Amino acid sequence: MSTKTELLARIDDLSAQLGRELPRSGTIAELESIAAGAESELDILNEQSGDASDANINANASDETDDDSAEQPSIASTTSQPELSPATRRVKLRNTLDVYHYVNGRRVREIVAAGREIVVDSPEVADLIAADHVYAL
Repeated sequence: MSTKTELLARIDDLSAQLGRELPRSGTIAELESIAAGAESELDILNEQSGDASDANINANASDETDDDSAEQPSIASTTSQPELSPATRRVKLRNTLDVYHYVNGRRVREIVAAGREIVVDSPEVADLIAADHVYAL
């Protein structure tokens, strides 16, 4: 069992590593819980950053060893593409709709007010236009 002083020192260290303030008040059991949660969060963040750096290392290694790198896209460039893909189109809503659309490259479902421009899948555009719900842009 740790003393309260040791727990506070550990919480300060974890707070610095996470880049945010963690709660420093409570009983020893509460502080142990805060420290355990912060350590778990830090482990998850380290695993995610490790996976990303492994992907970049693998992409760089394959580019260096493979002379025909034009055929093999790097992993780093294909994972995050906020640009519109050919399978999506931008439309302007005539009516308020509960619709699936893309926000920052992520597909979401929400109620969208009339007059807003959204990005939807190309196959859905024809149906939305036929139902007179959108203007094609």
